[in-house]
Amino acid sequence: MKNIFKNISVFILLAIAFVLLSSLFFGEIVNAQTTDITLENPLTSVGDGGGAGEISKLVGLIIKALLGFIGAVVLLFFVIGSFTWLTSGGNPEKVSEGTKTMIFAAVGALVVFLSYLLTQLVIQIITT
Repeated sequence: MKNIFKNISVFILLAIAFVLLSSLFFGEIVNAQTTDITLENPLTSVGDGGGAGEISKLVGLIIKALLGFIGAVVLLFFVIGSFTWLTSGGNPEKVSEGTKTMIFAAVGALVVFLSYLLTQLVIQIITT
């Protein structure tokens, strides 16, 4: 077992050394192309140089980002629940724990997205 860990650590060290040394030798080949790289500022599309709609659009962008993060967290809990369920080995307590984790993740996602839809509906009714 020690030999396996020793071989793996030697392999990792050699891989790191190869990556570091290859950047020294082949760096000019990689950096031969010079192009202008620009990043677009997402906040420039928020407003037209000021106005009342600017803050609401910014809040909308933040909410959109948070919903994406919540979706990633829900996916993580689904993976955790399914892993617990699949590795239960027939233990009814572990199967129940994994099932509950997945159900609670689904219910939580449903509550978050339904509240978002309800908020959008109320805002649409108020503004029209």
